[in-house]
Amino acid sequence: MSRSCLVLFPHGSRDPKWRAFFENLEAELQHRHGEQQVRLAYQQFVPPTLLDTANLVLADGINQIRLLPLFMSVSGATHNDIT
Repeated sequence: MSRSCLVLFPHGSRDPKWRAFFENLEAELQHRHGEQQVRLAYQQFVPPTLLDTANLVLADGINQIRLLPLFMSVSGATHNDIT
């Protein structure tokens, strides 16, 4: 039986206030769908990394990861890398 987990994957920031939005989103989605169904991984600056999160969900017996890149706003990196 296939078990999947949605991994929210925003850019990271050393600023805890910036990360709070994504951490709150993770908590809300975990509340709705179950802790093992939704996890958070950051692209840079802070843990958990995508590899950290992948190892965690695999250890939980999850065999499918759905990755959702998230961007808070249009910035230089978003503009240059996406558009």
